[in-house]
Amino acid sequence: MAFDRMCAGHTRGIRPGDRVLVVGMGRSGQAAASLLLGEGAYPLLADDDGGKLRHPVVEALIAAGAAVAEADAVAAVSLVVSSPGVPPAHPLLTAARERGIPVWGELELASRSCRAPLLAVTGSDGKSTTCAMMAHLIATAGREVVLGGNIGTPLSSLVSSLPCNGLAVVEVSSYQLETTESFRPWVAGLLNVEPDHLERHGSLDAYARAKARIFGRQGPGDWAVINGDRAGLGALVPAAGATVLEFSTRRSIPAGACLMEGWLTHVWRGERQRILRAGDLPVPGHHNVENALAALTMVLPLELRPEHLAVGLSSFRALPHRLEPVGTVAGVDFVNDSKATNVHSAAAGLASMERPVVLLVGGKDKGLSFAPLAEAARNRARMAFAYGEAGVRLAEALALAVPAERVVDLVAAVHAAARSARPGDVVLLSPACSSFDAYGSFEQRGEHFRELVMALPGYAPVGHQESPKKSSR
Repeated sequence: MAFDRMCAGHTRGIRPGDRVLVVGMGRSGQAAASLLLGEGAYPLLADDDGGKLRHPVVEALIAAGAAVAEADAVAAVSLVVSSPGVPPAHPLLTAARERGIPVWGELELASRSCRAPLLAVTGSDGKSTTCAMMAHLIATAGREVVLGGNIGTPLSSLVSSLPCNGLAVVEVSSYQLETTESFRPWVAGLLNVEPDHLERHGSLDAYARAKARIFGRQGPGDWAVINGDRAGLGALVPAAGATVLEFSTRRSIPAGACLMEGWLTHVWRGERQRILRAGDLPVPGHHNVENALAALTMVLPLELRPEHLAVGLSSFRALPHRLEPVGTVAGVDFVNDSKATNVHSAAAGLASMERPVVLLVGGKDKGLSFAPLAEAARNRARMAFAYGEAGVRLAEALALAVPAERVVDLVAAVHAAARSARPGDVVLLSPACSSFDAYGSFEQRGEHFRELVMALPGYAPVGHQESPKKSSR
């Protein structure tokens, strides 16, 4: 395990006194500004929403030496750092590029300051769970690790406290990868590419190219992990780059992890090692078997002991808002899968249920086809309630497969489901859409769902009755 490249550090590109424009004052922008202050730079803060510039964290950054950017700030800076949610065509970013000023994302800035090895994962679905599994496996083996990136805590918030002998597990989105230049993970993984975020990238091909940037700077001594069950992913790894590892639920692989005779098995240096029976994985669904195999493959170069891997997988618990049992009402279980913000992930949530499902879907319409969701509902759902901006189109698509009704919002959907569900059913919130028509994040939507369920008459918390059975498929 050669960590010399990471531990030796590299040119950060930031000098004391540099004036840096930070665009977007959400969590990523705040973290980037704080890191810049720590490097002795002078951050200028900008956001189209003036209210964010009055956030207490931003006010504290200003008190520590940052400043609110003037309208012509681009002319006075040597670098622009952009938050992931800022569109690439934003006027400030466009102006910077026209002047030849570098534009980095927060991830690029953080990676230049991180001395520890980076293990980074991207993909349309499963990123958060895979990264959380990886961090749990590493911690269970007694190694120091931080978990950050798109999963919630910006990497910029973590790098200054992470020692060289620690590890950084990073969830990476396509938005973050768009603004990378030197980002070079020691181990990089691409789980899948499904239609999503096409309103930003324009086409599935462009979206895939953005994802493939995770491998772009890798070279000898690095590792590239791909899903061996997804055709075409291998072509996204540069031929002269990292050594490729695979994971698969369908076949044996030469190096990586696979499902063999019902066992999660890793293959390393020509030897096969059974780690855990798939049926003993504590998170439900075939997609989580894939996530576990991906996590095992991502940590293979660390050569963790098999017994530590087995303990880590068997003790892992689902992240909030990802097939999270909320409670039971009159024999009906309610499950929060608010993180299912696209069609493919919602269909995976449905597939993990073995009992009849009353499906709650809706939110901001991304313009994707709902036909695959309707087909998944045909096999699992007894009925569906569609709400929000995409409610009409969802109800029309799902009605071709199951009884489906359009309701106004999530409140109405929960109450309609509670009236319609039968004992033994599962009410599953798996929206297939983003939350941004009514909520600031999928987390906020999931929390509201939890509150609505807990307020139903007869609510009992998880554990008082049987939770949804996990699928062994």
